[in-house]
Amino acid sequence: RRMHAQCAGWLSARGGEPARLARHWRLGGHPAEAALAFERAATRAGQASRRHEEAELLLQSAHAYADAGQPAQRFEALAARVSALIVAKLDERALEEARALPDAAQDDLQRVRAIRVIAELLGQRGEMQQAIDIAQPGLALARKIGANEELVRNASNVAANLSKLGRPEEAYSLLLPLR
Repeated sequence: RRMHAQCAGWLSARGGEPARLARHWRLGGHPAEAALAFERAATRAGQASRRHEEAELLLQSAHAYADAGQPAQRFEALAARVSALIVAKLDERALEEARALPDAAQDDLQRVRAIRVIAELLGQRGEMQQAIDIAQPGLALARKIGANEELVRNASNVAANLSKLGRPEEAYSLLLPLR
């Protein structure tokens, strides 16, 4: 473990490749550092359009955050993983993991975000009414906690789905108070 931690420290000081650093940090018993390095590696993979690799690295980051006792950061890594899975066209896997996000949420803001992720994915899949139904509790919770950015993002998603279903008046009524 000590050797891996020393290797990670040496590589880190010299701008080492993030995925390699992450593995050394993890094996060296430094899960928080490993999680951050896995995130950096995932970002690089995403920038290179290697979405499957990005999703896997984000999962490794989530595991490292769990090992480090950082559940809020674990949630963020899992939410980012769902986005990577969507782009990678792993729709069923993305939906399965999106549905698990509310259980991983550590606070109401993360619960609102988890609901939004599920609703957005369902809307992309053409399941507009189900997306609207799932988003409603997220809208109410966002209003309750004053999460205006999430409220607008959720409402915009619901409005888009309402419009696709031929209900533009409802969409307009939903967005008008938020202008």
